[in-house]
Amino acid sequence: MKDKGFYMITELPLKAMSNAQKLIAMEQLWGDLCQDKEINSPSWHKQVLAQREQAVAIGKSHFTDWETAKNEMRAVVKYL
Repeated sequence: MKDKGFYMITELPLKAMSNAQKLIAMEQLWGDLCQDKEINSPSWHKQVLAQREQAVAIGKSHFTDWETAKNEMRAVVKYL
């Protein structure tokens, strides 16, 4: 596949990658996608976010900062 003059990788060697490598790849992809102003969230995202904010407002849920969330995910993945 070719895009803007560069050949793109169409498949990652997931079976050969460690969980840590997979998480790093996900972070890099997400970081890059977040910079793209042409990508729009689906319309249902707004509704889901509103529901989650309401759950926080009434004490049924809480927010976790991104660094804490990543550390928690890494701890879980370490045991998989």
